[in-house]
Amino acid sequence: LVYSNSDYEETGFGFDKWEEEDTTTGVTFGLGYTAGALYVGGSFDYYKVENETKLGGVSTGKTKSSTKAWNIGGTYDFDVVKLHLLYGGQKDGAIGGGPALAGFGADSLKTHPNENDSKFANGFFGDGYTQHSWLAGLSAPVGDAGKVMFSYAGSTAKNDKVIVDGKLKAKTHNFSLGYRHALSKRTSVYGVASYGWSDLDNNVTSHEVETKRTQAIIGLQHRF
Repeated sequence: LVYSNSDYEETGFGFDKWEEEDTTTGVTFGLGYTAGALYVGGSFDYYKVENETKLGGVSTGKTKSSTKAWNIGGTYDFDVVKLHLLYGGQKDGAIGGGPALAGFGADSLKTHPNENDSKFANGFFGDGYTQHSWLAGLSAPVGDAGKVMFSYAGSTAKNDKVIVDGKLKAKTHNFSLGYRHALSKRTSVYGVASYGWSDLDNNVTSHEVETKRTQAIIGLQHRF
């Protein structure tokens, strides 16, 4: 739903609710406001899962989890360059997954070396998980068909209910540089290079894990 009160201002609103197999319920809400070169927006997501546990084919009860996530951000177009800012958080889970680098570090600190097939990182990103994330970026046109983009994204994550010789806490940083070139109104090619690292430690011992990743992507996009 979009409401325009002038050629200069515009407000958008969205809401959705869905269910999957009577075990999962999701609600998402978004609000955006545009005024000339300025755009600000925010969103809230709620994700609830109920699973029945069985032993020998007999129900032993139900497990429940509820994940909340929110984001607020904005852009401002200075004509020669556009500024992008975003800040958000998640609680008691990670919608869409937590920071991948933090997950690799958490997985290397399994509570037991002979765990089940499920990775320890899944527990770190579960009940008790808290994450705060932020992003700052710049984009600028290059000629009539190109655009260059640069961003820095960071996050802090912890789970007070998962303990490995102390409570775990992760800090993640990622820098990215990209370029997009339009071949037509609906087709473009792009390239992105990024470098990131994550530090995972606890508050009791000197048990620390540092994970680094370098990535390069080249792609073609066509909008139908």
